[in-house]
Amino acid sequence: MITKIKLASAKVKHFRVKVLLAVTFVLACTATTVFAATNAIPTLVCCENEITKVYTLSADPEDIVKRAGINTDEDYKLNLDSFDPEKEDSVIYVYLPHSIVVEDDGIKIDVTASGTVEDALKEAGIKIKETDKISVNREVFLRDGMIIKISRSFSVTLKADGKTRKYSLVKGTVEDLLDEAEITLGKHDKISCGTDTLLEAGMKVVVERISYDTRTEKEDIEYTTRTLYNDDWYSDKQKVNQKGVKGCRKITYLDKYVDGKCVSSLVTNEKITKQPVEEIVTVGTRYRYLSNGRPVSTSRIISQLDPPYDIELDSNGRPVNYKRVITGKATAYCTGYITSTGVAPMPGRVAVDPNQIPYGTRLYIVSADGKYVYGYAVAADTGGFVWNGSGTTVDLYMYSYSDCINFGRRSVEIYILP
Repeated sequence: MITKIKLASAKVKHFRVKVLLAVTFVLACTATTVFAATNAIPTLVCCENEITKVYTLSADPEDIVKRAGINTDEDYKLNLDSFDPEKEDSVIYVYLPHSIVVEDDGIKIDVTASGTVEDALKEAGIKIKETDKISVNREVFLRDGMIIKISRSFSVTLKADGKTRKYSLVKGTVEDLLDEAEITLGKHDKISCGTDTLLEAGMKVVVERISYDTRTEKEDIEYTTRTLYNDDWYSDKQKVNQKGVKGCRKITYLDKYVDGKCVSSLVTNEKITKQPVEEIVTVGTRYRYLSNGRPVSTSRIISQLDPPYDIELDSNGRPVNYKRVITGKATAYCTGYITSTGVAPMPGRVAVDPNQIPYGTRLYIVSADGKYVYGYAVAADTGGFVWNGSGTTVDLYMYSYSDCINFGRRSVEIYILP
């Protein structure tokens, strides 16, 4: 019995040893687990709007994401830019896929992508210029049903202040373009189109800077010359009875400038500050004679007809070429509305006896005393002397009645021209 008891005691003692070893093992494992958990580095897993802190010794991002309870069967993306398993509070960003719509200048594109707006644009192969406009910031995270609108920019040209520049805009009016270019229109400035005009690709807008300036200048007023004739003086004698003096006027101009260049001037006021003084000159009309008694000068010719180019006068003032010379008496007249040949009377169209001098005959007439040179003339009318028997050879048409009285009746030399 004692042996059995001892044996039993021995068995009990052996059981107790096993139990003690088992407890010791469990405690050791628990201590190891607690030690490992205590030394694990936490990692933040950010998925959408949820943040999970995961304690693990694992350095595998995929494993850490699974420990955060995220379904890895979905087509998600990881951003490991801030992940470092050896540093505390490292971050793993998890981007889940979302269905969104991209409107590219009105054209809708359905896109499934993960991450940010920038990622979605890359996924859809859409390139954006710096001047294009996006309705959502590129760094914003995607969400289901999001609509991203893209407004494509276009180029317009603005010419102003001597410079021509191109600007890229996505929309707007000409006024928006002026704001973009920091152009302010002045009161008189002109623009090629209205400020409310909608901008279009390739449009050219021109701004003209317009200004006005007032200036005042002094200008001379030329004096006039009045000539008096003295029949007692020779034609080479003259005298200034009153010397002419220029006057002066003050003129105010309104000058218009376009882009700094004067394009027009308008007289807005004119005032005479000094009246001009008329010059009065007396000249002689009497011709000096040579030994043959013919006139030397032809400075005062009465006829208003233009002489033919082939008439040449010698130094004595008479034609070089002529058929014959008729010497006779001449009178003068200044009345009548039509001649016998149907033309209007005027100085140079003279009345003759058509039986002696046919109509249309070209003549050159000077007075025998040298005081008058009637000049080139044409036989165009019939003189009253043809019937009254006065013995007159030619009747000369004059400017006025006083001219006729001054001329009177005198001897003349009538050159019949070829």
